[in-house]
Amino acid sequence: LKEFLFAQDGNAIVVGAGRLGKALLEYSGFEAYGIHVLTAFDHSVDSELKLPSGKSVLPSGEMTAYCQSHEVNIGIIAAPSDSAQAVLNQLYACGIKRIWCFAQCSLYTPADVIIRYENLALSLAHLKLQSNQ
Repeated sequence: LKEFLFAQDGNAIVVGAGRLGKALLEYSGFEAYGIHVLTAFDHSVDSELKLPSGKSVLPSGEMTAYCQSHEVNIGIIAAPSDSAQAVLNQLYACGIKRIWCFAQCSLYTPADVIIRYENLALSLAHLKLQSNQ
């Protein structure tokens, strides 16, 4: 399994550099699975912002060029729900077809896109329900 995981391309970016986006960018546990979260993009950033880990948050306008030069193939949406569709469209335009979405919405996805939705509150609610049984 480990050989299979590391044989797959695992360069990822985060779009949305709020608290969740920055936490995902800074989390080192993805490396154990061959996933390299390289940088984050945010529309409210005008120039490169360096985080304590040395990773950067870049302006959204730099995403296309960055994805092409770094062979990015996984996009992580940590943007608000009202902008998530636009983010997905931008990721798709960059050639990214594997998406991990934390926005609490359903997105239109082309047939060749694989999307995984995460709802942290719902996951915690499931634990709460299980503890009451």
